[in-house]
Amino acid sequence: MWDLMLTGDYTPPRILEIANKEWGYRTLRRKKLGGQPLSRSGIYKIFSNPFYYGTFEYPEGSGNWYEGGHEAMITENEYDTVQIMLGRKGNPRSKKYNFAFRGPLFCEECGAMVTAEHKYKKQKNGKVRHYIYYHCTKRRGKCSQGSIEEKQLEKQIVALLNRIDIPHDFYEWAMDVLRKQNREEFGKRRGMLINLQKQYDACVKRIDGLIDMRANGEITEDEFSVKKLGLVGEKERLQRLINDNDNGIDDWIEKAERVFSFAEHAVERFQTGTPEDKRGILLSLGSNLTLKDRKLCVRLEKPLIFVEEAALEVRRISEMFEPLENRVGTAQIRGEYEKSSTLLRGSDSNRQPTR
Repeated sequence: MWDLMLTGDYTPPRILEIANKEWGYRTLRRKKLGGQPLSRSGIYKIFSNPFYYGTFEYPEGSGNWYEGGHEAMITENEYDTVQIMLGRKGNPRSKKYNFAFRGPLFCEECGAMVTAEHKYKKQKNGKVRHYIYYHCTKRRGKCSQGSIEEKQLEKQIVALLNRIDIPHDFYEWAMDVLRKQNREEFGKRRGMLINLQKQYDACVKRIDGLIDMRANGEITEDEFSVKKLGLVGEKERLQRLINDNDNGIDDWIEKAERVFSFAEHAVERFQTGTPEDKRGILLSLGSNLTLKDRKLCVRLEKPLIFVEEAALEVRRISEMFEPLENRVGTAQIRGEYEKSSTLLRGSDSNRQPTR
C-alpha cells in the first residue's frame, strides 16, 4: 500500500479498493471483532501512523516517542512525503532530521548561523518533490542573503574536493618519498635529542649543586633564588625541546598520511556518505566556513593548500601522457613526479614539524 501511495498515481480510496478487492485484505480477527475489509478511515489511519517507519508513542497521547524493535516498512522521509500528499503535517515524530551542513556554516554577511529546512512541492500529477534549503537565521539583525538548495551546496563542496583529489599512484609515491625523508630525519633528530638530553642533565646537576651551596651557606637566600629561577627556566625550556623533537620524529609523517589519504578518498566518501560523514568532511577542509550570495567560502587548512597545488601539478603531468596514459608505466609517471620542483618542494616543507 505504501509503495502505491508513494508513486503519486494512486489515491487512498483507490488503494483501499485494490487492497480489499484484489488483495483480499481483512482486518485482524479477534473474538467478536475483525475479519472485515479495511475501512476508509482505516486506510487514512495507516498512512498517518509513524509506526510504519519505526517509531511508536507510549503511553498513547503522552508525547513520549521511542524507536521500535520492529522492522520499518518505510523511511521517515517517505512518511513525510505521504503526509504532504494527504495535505497534512502528519503525527509528531520522535526523531529530527539530521541536516548535513547545519552547524558548521555561518552567514558571511551578518555572522549568524546558517540553518536548514525541508520544502515540499506538490506537482500537478500528484507526485511530491522534496527539497532541502539552507539559509541565514537572520538572528543578528537585517540580512539580505537568500537560500541555497542542498544539492547546489553539495556541488560546490564536491568541486572543492575535486581540487584536492589525488590519484592512488601519487599517494603511494608521496608516501614513499616521505618515509625516505623520515628515515634521514630520524638520524638527524636522534643526534639533536642526545645533545639536548646532555644539556638537560647538566642543568639538573647545576640545580642540585646550587642547592648544596645554599645548604652549606656558600650563597645567600637572594642569590639562591635568582640563580635557581634562571636554571629552572632553562630546564623547562630544554624539556619542551626534547618533547617537541621526540614527538616530531613520527608525528609529521602520520599527519601527512592522514592528509593524503583524506584527499585521495574524500570525493567518493562525500558522495556515498551519511550526513554525518559529509559534515565531517566539510569540517576537515578548513575553517571559516561561510555562505554569501549562494557561494561557499572555505579557508583551507595549510596542509591541504599544498595538496591542492600538488593535485594541480599531478593533473598537468597526467595530461602530458594523454592519450597514451594506458601504455605508460608507473615508473615513467614517478619519474615525472621526481622532476617536479612543485612536488619536491611541497614534500620537503611538509616534513617540518608543527609547533
